[in-house]
Formats: sequence, structure tokens, C-alpha cells
Amino acid sequence: MNFDKLYKERTTLDNTNIDLTGWIILMDNNLYLLEDNYKPDYKVCKKINIENRDIAYVLEKIVSPLGGTESFLFHRAIVSGMIASFPDLTIIPSEIYVEGSNKELEKVDISKENIERCKANSSDLFDTTKNIGNWFDV
Repeated sequence: MNFDKLYKERTTLDNTNIDLTGWIILMDNNLYLLEDNYKPDYKVCKKINIENRDIAYVLEKIVSPLGGTESFLFHRAIVSGMIASFPDLTIIPSEIYVEGSNKELEKVDISKENIERCKANSSDLFDTTKNIGNWFDV
């Protein structure tokens, strides 16, 4: 499914399983999938919230971090899962594939156990007291 169809039919898609392709990113302390053809100001493009932002701890372990943006995470991804449209458009992921350093899509282990293990071995990705900015600020 593409984002145009998702946004047009969002109220009729509750509890529907879909596959979406786009760009996975941490933004505003949440994990999102942005539309494939996002605008230069990606913060205002079509996006869907990915339930359980802690999946970012797993992604941190398997993707090459990016510099020059507000997020280390800005990678091509496919997210499969169930749609929940209220209060915000959200996908409850059952599977995530993310583009790795070899430019191939890799399946991400989003099991509760793996998320907790990765989280326990990481610094707090959502610590709002850290003002990292971007690499131009260094």
C-alpha cells in the first residue's frame, strides 16, 4: 500500500494488515515511517507512527548511523503490520525490513526479548536532556 491510499482510506483500515515502504526515522521522540517520496522538509510529509519506539534500540545495532540530520536513523524500510488510526495513524509492526550497510533489506528481530536486550545494552535514545543537534554543530 502507498501513503496516498493509506491517508485517503485511513478511517476504514483499522485492524487491517498492510505493508508500507518508506524511510524509517526517529523524530520527536517517536519512531516513524515516512512516505517514500518525502519532501525536503521531511517533518511535514506523510508519515505513520510505529508503535513501540523501543524498536529503535534494535535498529541502532544493525544500521550505519547517519550524520548531518537530527536522527542517527534515516533508512529505507518496509514495515508490515496492523493499522490503528486513532488517535494518530499508527502501525503495530509484525515485521520490519531495513536497508543495511550492504544496501540490502535485512529482517529486523522485533521480538520483545530482543528489544529488551538491545535496550539494556544502549544509552537512552530518548533522553531529551541531551542536545545532540547535527554534526555541523560540532
